[in-house]
Amino acid sequence: MRMGLPDPKRTRSATDKFTRERTYVRTLTLLDLEACVALEEAAFITSERCPRETFSYRLKVCPELCFGIFTIRRNKEYLLGHAIATKTLSPSVTESSMAVATPRHSPHNPAGLTVALHSLAIQPTHQGRYLGTTLLQEYIRRMRMGGCAQRIALIARDRLAGFYERFGFRCKGVSAVKFGGGEWMDLVLEL
Repeated sequence: MRMGLPDPKRTRSATDKFTRERTYVRTLTLLDLEACVALEEAAFITSERCPRETFSYRLKVCPELCFGIFTIRRNKEYLLGHAIATKTLSPSVTESSMAVATPRHSPHNPAGLTVALHSLAIQPTHQGRYLGTTLLQEYIRRMRMGGCAQRIALIARDRLAGFYERFGFRCKGVSAVKFGGGEWMDLVLEL
């Protein structure tokens, strides 16, 4: 590791002012698969959930784009939120970038200049405590520091677009993506 740079797998912890819990962000691994699936089930309606096999694929092929915010209670680590992504050649999230991997199709393209942020989720019992803000700020910081992409793109429901715009994302209008019934907004942050 080069001197002067933080550990890319873990950041210094911060205290959640609502619960006084210490939290930290680290890179996710396949060992976090079950916690990610459980979080997705708790945070999203069925039609908007990422399938288990897609989580497994993303954590295997591009863990450097997947982060979690954690706390430790009684010497056990708990996932409070996650940010899960792949890279794409498209300047926005597409059906292809969201697809389940098959032997003929890999949704992650390491040469892509766009990070497609597919899931930003916080445990419902911990929402409203700025954990999503903390995780997204750290995610953006790491993507900028890493220099691995030109932009971060995501899709969000219209009611959530303002949250992302506070971080510099620009709304590009209604997305062509039909996942989960469609009616998503395309949001892009140029790095």
